[in-house]
Amino acid sequence: MLNIRSTDNWITVPKPNPKANLRLFCFPYAGGSSIVFRSWLDKLPDNI
Repeated sequence: MLNIRSTDNWITVPKPNPKANLRLFCFPYAGGSSIVFRSWLDKLPDNI
């Protein structure tokens, strides 16, 4: 289980899923931010 402090700016979990059995880490391109992956949240299966 991944334990993330709320003060940790390196990893964001905008929509935690306690039932997930797989965790996907996405790294943005140079100069980008995690916002490029926000549209993926509703498109991923429930197990991720």
